[in-house]
Amino acid sequence: MNSKNNMSLNQVTGNQLLTSAKNESIHIIFESIALKFPDVEAVVHNEQSISYQALDEKANYVARYLTNKGIQKGDIVGVKLDKGIDLIISILAVMKAGAAYAPIDPTYPAARINYMLEDSRIRFIVTSSPYIGDHPQVEEVDVAQLQGHLEHTLQVYSDPQSLAYLIYTSGTTGNPKGVMVAHAGFINMCLYQIFVYQLGPSERVLQFASISFDASVYEIFIALLSGSTLVIVDKDIILDKNLFLGYLDKKRLTFILLPPVFLNSLNRPEFETVKTIVTAGEACNISDALYYSQTKRYFNAYGPTEASVCVSVYQVMPEHVYENYIPIGKAIPNIRFYILDEELNPVADGETGELYISGIGLAKGYINKPELTQKAFLDLPNKLGERIYRAGDIVKKLDDGTLIILGRKDDQVKILGHRIELGAIEHALLQIHPVTNAFVCALEHEGEKYLCAYFTAEQDILTELIREKLLGELPAFMVPHWFMRLPEFKMTNNGKIDKKALPSPFAINQPVPVNAAQPLEGTLERVLDICKEMLGIQHLDLSDNFFLMGGHSLKAAKLSAKISKEFNVDLSVSDIYKKPHITQIHDLIKTSRKSYYEPILPAPVKKYYTTSAAQKRMFVMNSTDKVDVSYNVSIVLQFEKRIIKEAIQLALQILYARQEVLRTRFDIQSDEIVQEVLTQIEVNLLEGGRVKASELTRAAKQFVRPFDLSKAPILHVGYYEIVQGGIAIIFNTHHIIADGTSMGILVNEFIRLLNQEPLPSLPLQYKDYAEWETIQYANSDYFKAHEQYWLNTYRNIPRLTMPTDRTADIQNFAGERLSFTIDKELTWKLKEYALSEDVSLYQLLLSVYYLLLSKYTQQQDIVVGTAVANRRKEELQQMMGMFVNTLALRATIPTETTFSDFVINIKNQVLEAFEFQEYPFELLVSKLGLSGNDKKVPLIDTLFIVQNIDFFSEQAIPGLTLKYENATATSKFDFSFFIVEQQDSFTIDVEYNTGMFSKEYMCKLAENFIKLAGKAVSSPSTLLEEITFIDNSKLSELRAQLFTENTITDVEFDI
Repeated sequence: MNSKNNMSLNQVTGNQLLTSAKNESIHIIFESIALKFPDVEAVVHNEQSISYQALDEKANYVARYLTNKGIQKGDIVGVKLDKGIDLIISILAVMKAGAAYAPIDPTYPAARINYMLEDSRIRFIVTSSPYIGDHPQVEEVDVAQLQGHLEHTLQVYSDPQSLAYLIYTSGTTGNPKGVMVAHAGFINMCLYQIFVYQLGPSERVLQFASISFDASVYEIFIALLSGSTLVIVDKDIILDKNLFLGYLDKKRLTFILLPPVFLNSLNRPEFETVKTIVTAGEACNISDALYYSQTKRYFNAYGPTEASVCVSVYQVMPEHVYENYIPIGKAIPNIRFYILDEELNPVADGETGELYISGIGLAKGYINKPELTQKAFLDLPNKLGERIYRAGDIVKKLDDGTLIILGRKDDQVKILGHRIELGAIEHALLQIHPVTNAFVCALEHEGEKYLCAYFTAEQDILTELIREKLLGELPAFMVPHWFMRLPEFKMTNNGKIDKKALPSPFAINQPVPVNAAQPLEGTLERVLDICKEMLGIQHLDLSDNFFLMGGHSLKAAKLSAKISKEFNVDLSVSDIYKKPHITQIHDLIKTSRKSYYEPILPAPVKKYYTTSAAQKRMFVMNSTDKVDVSYNVSIVLQFEKRIIKEAIQLALQILYARQEVLRTRFDIQSDEIVQEVLTQIEVNLLEGGRVKASELTRAAKQFVRPFDLSKAPILHVGYYEIVQGGIAIIFNTHHIIADGTSMGILVNEFIRLLNQEPLPSLPLQYKDYAEWETIQYANSDYFKAHEQYWLNTYRNIPRLTMPTDRTADIQNFAGERLSFTIDKELTWKLKEYALSEDVSLYQLLLSVYYLLLSKYTQQQDIVVGTAVANRRKEELQQMMGMFVNTLALRATIPTETTFSDFVINIKNQVLEAFEFQEYPFELLVSKLGLSGNDKKVPLIDTLFIVQNIDFFSEQAIPGLTLKYENATATSKFDFSFFIVEQQDSFTIDVEYNTGMFSKEYMCKLAENFIKLAGKAVSSPSTLLEEITFIDNSKLSELRAQLFTENTITDVEFDI
């Protein structure tokens, strides 16, 4: 119902409800319904049923018996029966006898039942075998033995202000409290609910709740006071989800009231006959509410036992946007809400406060507990005689007048001086996919309080990811110390989370600290230390995942190298990806193939040294165009404070002496490309003048100039004064002596030298590696196996036939870069999917990239290039040089496989290729007889790289800003995707050949990549051929147009 309808309903029915409530009793209304619908099924239980007429007659008979036994108006009679028709007969009979009924759950402990009997001073219990004789202190009536008819006429009492029932609530501390509810308030609520839910003789209402819970009163009488059929379900059926769902279908239920946690546990069945779903008792699950509201009427109901079960109800609308909470609605007729502060003053609109309830529905209080009654039921200040109930819920009124509940006032805890709302943490947890339900509590352990979060989830999710997400939403002091995933929450009889059944994190989930008293086996302790060293952290648990604790491909390569050397095993990066937990990495040492670690030895001293395959390629490309700067790389360091030039020059002198590549020149001797390491070299600090901070990027581009590779140093260092204060240092070098990791080493060592920190000696230099690669590696069995793998992969060579929107000029390699962002929501979906499927983000995003290219080209055999650090040996980790290797990853894109299966295939192919990553790409090109263009890389048309770390992040020190500058306006490939992982997003840099593609084309390509990523991870079980955004005929039409026309306009290639 919209707000307009709600307003009309309040105005029209409020007085009518009040009239009925003031003049009638529950059993009187039931009798009128029984007269109106005598033959309608009133109650169904398993295979038994009873009509309204028969139910009324049997209730009358039992009522006569009770009055004959001495039960009088105003008495309270216990009803201790299992669920069934006899239970309903007995409840009605007690009311007809003028008494109130007190439901007693037979499964309760004897001590609790005895307390209830003593506290309420009950004299009679309606029960049956096997419970006869359990309570000798009261008189028991066996309802099952009452047969026939009594002669005298039943005098039915009707007093709307008298008690209708007594319900005991568990409370948070101490003994339970008996809540006394009168007929009038309950009728006001019940008749309104019947009107809202449109209940009548054609509806079948589920009786789900335990009889000791006030929801059972609600279920029973919205059915029996509307002429609907009440269908009772036993507990053993409820506990078996399949039996429960089958029972709903078999009994043709149309109306169900369930606790949100139970509804969530059903995993969203069809509910074929159900038309109306109501949840109450706990916070509504937004995801479930929106899902069911698309096909059913879904209501969020709210109300405490002390206010006649329900005081507000809200219908969820599927088209409405609910940001964080589902509202509880407005107060029902003849009920009033007040939002007050701690001094009982009204809060301003839009502010939070505690909810107080007033009106006809308030309970009379707690039986025989006047002090507790006075604390909970107050007189509203400035409103003489208006009685209010303190609900204990923290609420806020929205613009439309509806309320949202933000948490419980008694859910506040104080830890280390911080006042924490547990409900706020639970709410934040529920916003995390795939968490489906959550409960947070404060536990005490060894004198300290800790937060513990229990949750259920529809798929696997690592607690590290949950913690990371919460840290982005909550203050650190509100992020729980422990997270425990449960298969499901055990529930109490009233359908709420059973807190006593929650496992203790101290017993089964306490992390093993690294400084624990228990000794670690020597190898395990060493592996732990190595991992801590690689990650740069002091605290690491044996169960931690290397990648989730800050690891990435470069650190994994370093870890692989160090462990391989130290333990003489052949441990690859792919091994670590497959088994990333610390204990698993330790186990890999035991299971990995033992191999004698062949160290790289220093090369004999000589004038000329051989060059690596990568250096040869760089040299050839540079020699064909000596003014080309496409393989230059620049770094800008901006310091807030000035540094004297002498200190900079001294640091550079030590760097040049330390890293031989900075003193290396290249030449051709005897038709071979060689390198010569000079013993001395002049250090020049080039003056750049004064610039504004905003002009540094432009200055860096202007600073770039071609290198004569025959002259050393192949490094230019610029010194700039910043107008606003401080200085900037620009490093510009060539890839022939430095890859990306080398630039990180350069910056790291330069800063340490400025700080006068000592640097460890380097046992080897790049020339030693080049000699090892050419002589030892190229003649090893490893090399032969690697070479055979790649030659087998490319027995035939596919080329990417990417449609273009410009006339391709193969001699034109002018390029541009565009940047795009994958938003937070999709980023988390991608991360969640990667974690759940045990794949890396690179493998997942590469799969999307292959699919994107296949959609554009209609090819199913595609080659994508990528780059690997290729520093698998420990000796190479701190050495500058050109180690990075290009891998040509070939994949098949079968259209009839699902995306989830496709990702696993790509993962396996990538890990297999990484096993053979050391084989130089340049040798593969040569073996395949591919010459390519002087500037264009052969075999590969497109490059895809995920950079999950900025390699300068380790130098994040105060007063220093580092920035990588892409100073060139060229594209070595037709187009390339460089994806950088951030905390909450991905940045996509697209580099492309401007002679082949327009800016608009590349923008659309990136946009479609993002769309495809979202579509794929949202529906991973979909076949690849079905993952598209337009129909296939339009797709084919657009593709044909791109292939046949040199230039197109106003065409969007939107897959």
